[in-house]
Amino acid sequence: MLKKVGNTGLKNIRESGVYIPSDYYQGNENPTLPRPTLNVNLDFKTPMDFGPEIFNTNLLGNWSISIFGTYKAGDFISQSQWNPASLQYVPEMPHWPDYYMVNLKISKSFKLAGFSASVYCDINNVLNLQPSIMSQGYCFTEGVGQGNADFTSYMASLRLPIYSSAIYNSLRAQNPGMYQSGNDKVGDLRSKDKPYIDDPNNPYFLYGQPRDIWVGLRIDF
Repeated sequence: MLKKVGNTGLKNIRESGVYIPSDYYQGNENPTLPRPTLNVNLDFKTPMDFGPEIFNTNLLGNWSISIFGTYKAGDFISQSQWNPASLQYVPEMPHWPDYYMVNLKISKSFKLAGFSASVYCDINNVLNLQPSIMSQGYCFTEGVGQGNADFTSYMASLRLPIYSSAIYNSLRAQNPGMYQSGNDKVGDLRSKDKPYIDDPNNPYFLYGQPRDIWVGLRIDF
């Protein structure tokens, strides 16, 4: 998917109807960059009469296993969210962490007192992954956006490739140890190898969708 974000058109409306070039937004849009998305759905089923029969029921028949996987590349951070140098146009903005998830559903259909019935087990996040929901802003004290001290401190502590530009020299001088260039990515946290990262103040909101298991019986009549 390709997406472009930014302001366009008039910044100011004049009664006279005469506009000058400074009235228009220019070069304000983020670049059109691709965001890959992949969905995979695999279904496995057994025939009704598959396997041995016990109590008029084929124990291995009518089983269904469905696996659904999703991957989304992290969305790009917009200039309205992060633009510490107040640039009119930032060619390469960092992006949020990628999202990935795998869900599983298992069901077995059979006859019960003349009715169609099935037992099922739905497992969300079957691999117990930890998909980051940092882009939703809950892990930062005041959400995501310029002016949020928690978000600003975190982004400034990361050693991002975009900080290699001389544009950030003044920010480095004003904030010793911050805005250093490197190969960090948004979503990285403080570790033994990266003790300089200033983690979000609400780390318990970094991840979402823990493993969730539902078991039930369904009867159709």
